[in-house]
Amino acid sequence: MHDSEEKHDDSEAWTYFPWTHAGLYLFDITTAAGEEGIDKTGSIIVAESASTNLWFNRDGNDRSVISGNTVHYIHANQVWSSSRDGGGAAVHGPE
Repeated sequence: MHDSEEKHDDSEAWTYFPWTHAGLYLFDITTAAGEEGIDKTGSIIVAESASTNLWFNRDGNDRSVISGNTVHYIHANQVWSSSRDGGGAAVHGPE
């Protein structure tokens, strides 16, 4: 996840957003007629940036699996788990 645009010289034609954390967001999707929507129900945050670490070194191999009422999030070769009902409030890991 990235925060806000980093300040830079206006003559530069690019910008970047410093990362704030890495994790998985949980959503409920409702498809019932007249009630359609997406609601964020929680998150599994597994890494947070330090003020001196503006770049997140990611390998692109993050994955998630939903098994029954449990969500498993694989990040940096470690597994984090949480109940879907708990909205990520009780995160277990890494394992």
